[in-house]
Amino acid sequence: MQKRIDIFFSLFFMVFCLLAWMQILDLPPADDSGDAGMGFFPSFCVLCIFLFSCILLGRTLLFSKLKGKIPTALSRESWGRLLGVLLLMLIYSLAYEWAGFYLSTWVFGVALLFFIGERRPLVMLLYPAGLVLFVYAGFVELLGVVLPVGDIMYELFPSFF
Repeated sequence: MQKRIDIFFSLFFMVFCLLAWMQILDLPPADDSGDAGMGFFPSFCVLCIFLFSCILLGRTLLFSKLKGKIPTALSRESWGRLLGVLLLMLIYSLAYEWAGFYLSTWVFGVALLFFIGERRPLVMLLYPAGLVLFVYAGFVELLGVVLPVGDIMYELFPSFF
């Protein structure tokens, strides 16, 4: 049963990548400024999903003869954490435009770390901050992509933005 599910999902994501790639081709190409074009990041994501789907399909077809431990069903606590993370992701996506990338990503990171069991305050505060700085350096400084600031950040720090 697990083999059929793995084959189905790998083929499903390969078809999804094909359809997404056809949509990405409609994005305008990069200009001569040296910045990556609008299609760079979506193309990178689609390529990664396609490669992981190929790995899943290959692993399923090539190593299906190896007998491994059959995964057990999720416990009640695991289902609760899974649903909680999905709810956090929904809240993050809704708060993204209002609070902006910087604040919403940091709050999401702190909440996610707390939710999965991290209790060290320094780790909970600094790890999401480091993630935000890493993404800022990669997107804003390296690629020249403008990240949304959000209405609340304009209100809190009007002279900074």
